[in-house]
Amino acid sequence: MEKENLIYGINAVLEHIKNNKNLNKVYILRERKDQRIREIIKLCKSNGIPYQFVDKKKLFSLTEGKVHQGVIGIMTPFSYLSLKELLKKSENKKNVFILVLDKIEDPGNLGALIRTAACAGISGIVIERYKSSPVTSTVIKVSEGGINYVPIARTGSIMNTIKLLKEYGYTVIGTKADGDKIYFEQVYPEKTALILGNEGKGLGPKTLERCDYTIRIPISSAMESLNVSSSGAILIYEWVRQNYR
Repeated sequence: MEKENLIYGINAVLEHIKNNKNLNKVYILRERKDQRIREIIKLCKSNGIPYQFVDKKKLFSLTEGKVHQGVIGIMTPFSYLSLKELLKKSENKKNVFILVLDKIEDPGNLGALIRTAACAGISGIVIERYKSSPVTSTVIKVSEGGINYVPIARTGSIMNTIKLLKEYGYTVIGTKADGDKIYFEQVYPEKTALILGNEGKGLGPKTLERCDYTIRIPISSAMESLNVSSSGAILIYEWVRQNYR
């Protein structure tokens, strides 16, 4: 079980309260008395969430100096779905897109990908447990509320993940610098699972072998690669473009 997560920042705390997420308590900087703080207090009261006014020293110690905007929420451990639970949510839908993250280690990248996924309205995210960032306070902060809108599953094996995805009728697409096709030349299937790999190493050979095919993003010869969260945003929004109505 993960430790309790801190949710810091006004937008993040507001989104969690509005979406009935389980907050154990909210700490508020004693000096802050503006309209948005009053909104948080009002929502805490109506949802039965305890809140407490504290000094800067208390908030600083909790966040270890990170920007908190005078508000911190204490959240119970993040609740992941199983992969089967996630897949069953979209079992009867058309044009389903699931993002699979294989060993994404940077919580900032994970948070950015969750935010993009929420904006695009994709069906879910799968996080591989081994050597991957879990959902932490940094992830929640960077996602800017996106964590509340995208179901997230966590699995122990990327190989088993691919196997189950295929059993549920998904086409599994890998990403690679010299992939089979340029991303905009490929029509995403009705059930698409896109796998993004580790920030430094990308997808491993065994994972790539099990993909139905791979795609690539054209990169200038002056640069080596895009950041994984940038690559993810491009590929996710190509799916949006193809399915835009």
